[in-house]
Amino acid sequence: SWRELTRGERRSLQDIDFRSRELGWVVGSEGMIKVTVDGGKSWSKQEAAITDTLRTVNFTGPREGWIAGENGALLRTIDGGLTWEPRPSETSQDFHSIRFIDEKVGWVVGGGGLIRQTIDGGESWQAVPAPGDFSLEAISFIDRLNGWIAGEAGLILGTTDGGRSWVRVESGTRRWLHDVSFL
Repeated sequence: SWRELTRGERRSLQDIDFRSRELGWVVGSEGMIKVTVDGGKSWSKQEAAITDTLRTVNFTGPREGWIAGENGALLRTIDGGLTWEPRPSETSQDFHSIRFIDEKVGWVVGGGGLIRQTIDGGESWQAVPAPGDFSLEAISFIDRLNGWIAGEAGLILGTTDGGRSWVRVESGTRRWLHDVSFL
């Protein structure tokens, strides 16, 4: 059954990522980053010198993680969030979702049809052409070739070639889609 855990937080929560039953992170408005090591019973603040809303968090391992947000905010940790290092994103567009396939290959999507990919662990990010300028809200890959993006007005995009090309998939709705996930 579901139960509400006291969060003691008035800022808006945007995303959550758990690496195990006990270890997880949450991000939100005003640069908020929090970590739990007890399955969400308690949360500790992690510091990052940023005040933008952080929209998305994704850990590739117990110590390696990424956060992205408004105004092109992009942060990386390699020590479980003890320190968050700002990374160049080369854009001021808002990021909505970041997901890594492995420690080297990752994707970020956002407003105005923004799609970027890294193949070198986030050292550099390459712009990928999108079919339109829709707001892209979420991205998910099941392997290096097959992935999906969800977004504005029922948009679903799919790729079978590692993101070199994206094809629109009919979703059957015109409502905004805020997340996509495959196992």
